[in-house]
Amino acid sequence: MLCWPVYIVGGFFISLLMVDIYQYSWDILPFHAGIGIFFTGLYYLFCLLFGNDISMAVLFVPGVFISMFFLTTWLFYNNAKHNNCCMTCNIKGDTSKGNNTSDTSKGNNTSDTTPMLADMWNSLFTDPPKKCN
Repeated sequence: MLCWPVYIVGGFFISLLMVDIYQYSWDILPFHAGIGIFFTGLYYLFCLLFGNDISMAVLFVPGVFISMFFLTTWLFYNNAKHNNCCMTCNIKGDTSKGNNTSDTSKGNNTSDTTPMLADMWNSLFTDPPKKCN
């Protein structure tokens, strides 16, 4: 039985493996390969049980969510770029000007760091800095 939606799932995971190889992410490559084999096999069983039309409809739902994620990310990036917002500069500990707050001579790191998800959560509710200093 030809189940072409399975080819889409397999192609997605093969492209993910190619991105891992291109970025030299050798430590995550076996994980992505295992997940790809599992989901492709699971989707093949789903396709055998319910047919091509139902499996394509099920594949359509995550496709919509992924495309909406990419669209909102692109719109957020263009909005930040249009407003001259600085998304990658280090405001608190800029080492290029010598005012880094970390004390590495004593072995203590007193830099003001927050987890990445906390920064992302705070950036949703606050305005990013306009320009790097």
